[in-house]
Amino acid sequence: MSKVFGIEIGGKSAKKTSAAPLEAVVTHDERANFAYTPKLPIVNVVPSTVSDKYKIKGFVRKFAFAGIGIAAVYILIFAVGHGYLAARNNDLQTLSQQQSVLTQQSQALQPYQIYMTNVDGKRTALQTVASSDVNMGGLYKNINDASESNNITISTLGIAQYQQGATASTAAQCVNPDPFADASASKNIIGCVTINGTADNKNQVNGFLSNLQAIGGNNITYRNGFVSTFTTDPAPQAGQRGSTFTATIAFTSAVYSKKYADLSISLNDLITSQKGNTSTSGGK
Repeated sequence: MSKVFGIEIGGKSAKKTSAAPLEAVVTHDERANFAYTPKLPIVNVVPSTVSDKYKIKGFVRKFAFAGIGIAAVYILIFAVGHGYLAARNNDLQTLSQQQSVLTQQSQALQPYQIYMTNVDGKRTALQTVASSDVNMGGLYKNINDASESNNITISTLGIAQYQQGATASTAAQCVNPDPFADASASKNIIGCVTINGTADNKNQVNGFLSNLQAIGGNNITYRNGFVSTFTTDPAPQAGQRGSTFTATIAFTSAVYSKKYADLSISLNDLITSQKGNTSTSGGK
């Protein structure tokens, strides 16, 4: 007698033992249709030395990849830096060549620069000298207009002009009619005019000087006018005035012509004007 799955087989009859439950009985067909799924053993049968070896190889592989990445980044940075440095060197060479050309041009323009410096010096000197240029035409016109309005005849004029920057003490050489006047009475006086002429009476001469002193308004042009001599002829000849006089009046810096006051024309303005003249001449 034999047992299969806890069931005794033998003889004519089979007795089921109590050791095996009925659910454990598996037929042949059921065993044929049973799907078996293989699984790894629960117990690790690989030696620790082998697993450590594989771990070391994994670390080495990661470090190798990291080293390759760092090397690639370094090579890229080196290539970009080398290209940038090469471009800057080219720029430096170009600028150096331009500097050489500009230096040659500057040296070629040195004579012109010297000429312009001399011209500028002469301009400054002319402006300094001409700044004290008296408007003689305007001065004569003022005296003539005042004489006609007061019916006097002028025989001679004597003009005494002081140098520019004359102080009140030097300008006081033009006699002030007020001997007690302070220095402000001679402020800005640069010269004086001595006038000889004839008139019918002294009132005409005083009116003549008053009219001159009124010229310019607040911008005083003439000041300190007075009559130094006045002589009356008791028996004047036919056609002659009855009195002769000598009068003096000072003039201030308001009589400067100022036509050379600003000679500061720039070189660019001069070049522009010359170009305009050239184009106009070419158009004709």
